[in-house]
Amino acid sequence: MSQAASTGPHGRRPRRRLQRALRGRRVRPLLAGAVLTVILALSLPSCRAASRWNIFRMTPVASEYDSATMGTNAIMNDPNLAWNCTAEGLDDGLLEALQQAAAAYVAETGRAIIINSGARSLQRQAELMAEMSRDQLEGMYCRQGYPSYVRRIVSARREKPGTVDARQTYEILRSRDEGYISAHLSGAAVDVSPAGADLSLLRKLLEKHGFTTLDERDLGINCLHATYRHAPRRIVRE
Repeated sequence: MSQAASTGPHGRRPRRRLQRALRGRRVRPLLAGAVLTVILALSLPSCRAASRWNIFRMTPVASEYDSATMGTNAIMNDPNLAWNCTAEGLDDGLLEALQQAAAAYVAETGRAIIINSGARSLQRQAELMAEMSRDQLEGMYCRQGYPSYVRRIVSARREKPGTVDARQTYEILRSRDEGYISAHLSGAAVDVSPAGADLSLLRKLLEKHGFTTLDERDLGINCLHATYRHAPRRIVRE
């Protein structure tokens, strides 16, 4: 067969069919990819909506994360506040009011507010009270009567001097008749350091933003106690 015959119409037809077949194979994946992209684009909003309604579980949206933890991290990094403790467990309203008071105080003085103590467990409360003298216990916790837990601590110390430690104080507090001891147990109070502070201005600003303040230095305790008036109270026995 001559070369001309091999490249004639009958010789070219199989080659053209092969070329069309190859082009078809390249086009099909492109079309499939385009269709898949369109499907995903249309279905993605409904998937997100479904996840919010718990129809099926996806990665949590931002609102599902622990907002309290996120808020605590933010306030711990507030340049207007210096923390010698953690902000965990403090009332959200207290934290917001404290930030506002701190911003106003820094604007006036250029100095941050130092927080020495925040929310407490009953165990921590017992540790602190075990170290207090009788005068401090009565001065701190007997402003509105003489609660039974103070009477029991004082009586136990008198009967067995030097033996009433934090564990025994904790047991007295756990079994107390009264509910309330300190706003710290509810996350409703902070102790502010008075060191280097303009106490007159500081108290004025804290009280303006919803706090009641008490200077405890007269009892030998170097702090300005600030209770947020609008925070709810709860009874803590453990």
